[in-house]
Amino acid sequence: MIHQKRRQELLSKLSGNAVVIVSSNSEQKRNSDVNYPFRPDSSFWYLTGFTEPDAIAVFSKKNYSIFLRPKDKTKEIWNGKRLGVKSAPKVLLADNAYSI
Repeated sequence: MIHQKRRQELLSKLSGNAVVIVSSNSEQKRNSDVNYPFRPDSSFWYLTGFTEPDAIAVFSKKNYSIFLRPKDKTKEIWNGKRLGVKSAPKVLLADNAYSI
């Protein structure tokens, strides 16, 4: 996966116990019940390939953790499917995934 290669390149430049934290962005309201189309932060997408809002990726030489919104059947009806915590490690090649 191209994103994994990009992460490895970044991590090779870290020294000691350095950590990199990158967030995806939040949805922005257009009016009372409609959001603008979501676009993740470019650096976040470049390193993770993940396109959902309100996520945070934490990288260290030993670990890649992602914090993301949990699955929510009601919200997914209106706003689309979410990856969810359970599926995230396999799909995103992360070591850990946590609910945010």
